Amino acid sequence: MRILSPLLCTLLLGVQGAEAARLALVENGKATSEIILPGAPTAVEHYAATELQRAIRLATGAEVPIVADAASVHLPHRIVIATASNAKKLKDLPALPAPEHKDDDQITIWHTDDTLYLTGSNARSALYATYRFLEKSLGFRWFWPGDTGEYFERKEGIVLNDFELKEKGALRYRYLAINSPHYDHDTLVWMARNRMNIHFAGSYLNEDRYRNLHEKGFIIRWSGHGLNLPLSVMEAHPDYIAEYAGRRQISKALGSAHLCWSNPGVQQALIERISTTLRKHPLITSLGIYPVDQTQFCQCAQCEAMASDVSTRYQKLWKVLIDGLRPEFPDLQFTNLAYQAYRPVAKEVAPFDMFQYTAYNVSYRHPLDSGHPANATALQEMKEWKAMGIPTGLRGYELIPTTEPMFIPNVRYIVGEMNFLKRNGMTSFSTEVPPYGVSRESDAPLHYTRWFAHRMNLYAIGRATWEREVTSEEIVADWMTTLYGAKAGEPMKRYYFAMEKAWLEAPGDISYFLNPAAPYARGFITPELIATAETAFKEARTALMEEPDATRRERALGQVEAEEKMFGEWQKLYQVLAENVERFQVSALPAQASDEELLNPDAPAWGNAPVLPGFLGGKTPPEDTTEVRALWTEETLYLRAICHEVSDIERVARFRKHDEAVWNEDALELFVNRKEGGYYHLALNPLGTRYDALSQAGMNLDTSVNPEWKAQTRNRDKGWSAVIALPLGEFAMTNGRDGEVHLSLKRTRPGPVTSGWPDAAYHSPASYGVIRLAQAPLGQILLYNGTPANTQATEMDLRTRGWTVGELPTGADTLPEDAKVVLLRYWTGVGFALTADYIRQVLMPWVEQGGTLIISACNQIPWQRWFEDDGLAVKWSGWGIDPDRISVDVAEGKWQSEPNDLRKALEKGVTPSSGFRPLNDGWEALATLRMRDDSEPVPYLLRARFGKGRLILTSSDMGYGGGHELFGQQNPRQVASLIENLSYTD
Repeated sequence: MRILSPLLCTLLLGVQGAEAARLALVENGKATSEIILPGAPTAVEHYAATELQRAIRLATGAEVPIVADAASVHLPHRIVIATASNAKKLKDLPALPAPEHKDDDQITIWHTDDTLYLTGSNARSALYATYRFLEKSLGFRWFWPGDTGEYFERKEGIVLNDFELKEKGALRYRYLAINSPHYDHDTLVWMARNRMNIHFAGSYLNEDRYRNLHEKGFIIRWSGHGLNLPLSVMEAHPDYIAEYAGRRQISKALGSAHLCWSNPGVQQALIERISTTLRKHPLITSLGIYPVDQTQFCQCAQCEAMASDVSTRYQKLWKVLIDGLRPEFPDLQFTNLAYQAYRPVAKEVAPFDMFQYTAYNVSYRHPLDSGHPANATALQEMKEWKAMGIPTGLRGYELIPTTEPMFIPNVRYIVGEMNFLKRNGMTSFSTEVPPYGVSRESDAPLHYTRWFAHRMNLYAIGRATWEREVTSEEIVADWMTTLYGAKAGEPMKRYYFAMEKAWLEAPGDISYFLNPAAPYARGFITPELIATAETAFKEARTALMEEPDATRRERALGQVEAEEKMFGEWQKLYQVLAENVERFQVSALPAQASDEELLNPDAPAWGNAPVLPGFLGGKTPPEDTTEVRALWTEETLYLRAICHEVSDIERVARFRKHDEAVWNEDALELFVNRKEGGYYHLALNPLGTRYDALSQAGMNLDTSVNPEWKAQTRNRDKGWSAVIALPLGEFAMTNGRDGEVHLSLKRTRPGPVTSGWPDAAYHSPASYGVIRLAQAPLGQILLYNGTPANTQATEMDLRTRGWTVGELPTGADTLPEDAKVVLLRYWTGVGFALTADYIRQVLMPWVEQGGTLIISACNQIPWQRWFEDDGLAVKWSGWGIDPDRISVDVAEGKWQSEPNDLRKALEKGVTPSSGFRPLNDGWEALATLRMRDDSEPVPYLLRARFGKGRLILTSSDMGYGGGHELFGQQNPRQVASLIENLSYTD
């Protein structure tokens, strides 16, 4: 038999006082046992029997019969699926321990020499006992829904020796908020097999679907943002509509309005509407209805008198609803959320059976108890809710942090999150995700669907919400070994943990949900990670080719391909960033005007100010465009925005008090990094009304913090304009030569219609652009590559520093006016198409006037034809380099450290594979390497003055290749830093 890991289960020797026993359920592919369902089995118990029968048939080929009771047994051994309710029907079955709570899923498994008992505290728990037995005895794993996600061990028999297990679900309620669509058969089968015990109900369910959910043991919960009334009722009773900004009206843009919760007519109408649905669907046993999903809550005097804060008002409303529903539905479970404006703790609570704190204000990179400031508010508010005596849990968004369905290696985060809930006495966890089956209803390939991208995280949720003690390392090892086998599993584990480390240590944070994925490729996807992934995939394929079982081999190779495709989606975003860095990195120039003048949006100084890239608005450009220009003074960054209005959308601007919700109407919004951590949310409407708040993550918004900033607005023909002044002492970061301000700008119009720079994402720090406080434009770096080579990483790093990167115009007689550096590759001379005339007549005169020409070469260069200067004669060293490949001599000078410190890299980095010996004194040797013949060191980096400019010759690959060489393609930051240092210093 398999050895049961103590980290996966609790072994209780002698659970029922039985002596050591051997029990054969299947031998030599033949059934020696029957499945017994005592008395009149429930639908759940019968489903458990069919699941057990199916699994044994798949693993062994044996058909184990299902019989109604013990009297009709014809085979020597039995498998009894029993619950506390039917245990008394079997004379030899001892009383089962009672659970602490009616919804606790408690299982006990043991056997005698003729009977295996799969028992639970209720029918659902007996089903879970069945699944746990299959996991432990036959290695069943349900990694993702459908047959392709099911793995098991094939055996000739099932023989048990003292197999005993007692467990209780680590969290009482464990489920997924399946969304869009809300129902999928394969998904709910997977949820049951991974012991998740709640599923939503709604209008999408017919009676067959209700029965399907019921037989799998789910607590069927009617839920969603449906605490509203039909439009006809609100039109007949306008006083039922929430009063907002002095009006009671239904906004066409927002859909259904909030209700006036204090109105007795509203309360009674809600009770009647809910009762009607519950009478129609008696299998619904849990209720959790939330208000409509927007924040325009009622502001009438009666609601304010009910409670001054929305949280308490909401709890009071539900106290009325529960009191009104309980007499007719005494066994109904009541659940709800702390969400939006009713997320902060209330002054009193309703008698909810389950209550979940919505975690859209936490970090999805740093665990809850990591001490990261992004989690501080959530931790405090969860603690306060629990202290009120309400059974508190967590409702997360771990599986929808990005808009696109990207693979995020978050197993360690998830396990840490579940361990936090267990340690702190929380009772439930859920998270939102579309069903697995959504892939069959769209054109998206399977690897580019949200469930598949998060399949490993979903499996981790299933295990960590059930098992009291389990580690992320165990889950990853289990996954990799099962999918790929022991040998191929090792490189796949290495790939996963490299991804996990890169993700968790990437700069910045991710909170809230549905953020554009592209910005998160910054700092996460690197050339080093790409090389690690490619090596791991190659090694796994090589190992799998040794697998003799063709079916198993092809199945595992398919999963390697799927992982490679998911990683490829990140690589695509990385490449998009590399090609469009100018969208995210812009420069502001010093203003030639006073601060007072700059606050005037029509001041002449704005005419020549740099323009930010145009606002994006989702899939299509916004009809109402926004132009933003940037200037700076010694103390302030100024942004001038012109908000054009050409659409037929009516401008809405009513709020006039500081910190009113101006972002609910026409507004400009800024999300600006804060030096001390977190970010500021600033907003401004056309009336000049300002809103400001501090956030440590997502919707942790503290409006009591008021940063210093100024703004002036002005009406224009078909639009309005604003100038926003941000003090650099509060917002500017330092990086290299210039300061930086990290922010994003958004424009909101009624609808809501949104657009922004760099994108239209809200509360997404990773989506910030960088405005560099440049003294002057950096200029252009021109590249020439004679042979195919990928300089994407180097180009991206140069662009992030403020450079424009382009190709050398080989057909032109002159170079662009802003060209500062030319990086020219002469690699063995193959494919090199620049003529000597071009170099002598175009490049060298440009150098003489002050340009910097860097030649990267791995061959003897034709210096006579290029330079016509005997002082620049050189001889290539050939390939006989010393194997240590470390720098021997490095010349002193600012070139090592200004503006970028390269001293450590030059001291410890791997040198190029060759060098150049100067034949005359025209060259200055900056760095040398040793050859194998132990002769005089050979320079690999040479510099010469040529008129007002600089001529650089190096045997380094300079980002065109070279791997881990100190200026090779795996070190793009060092390449860019060297280019800058050589072009800035003498």
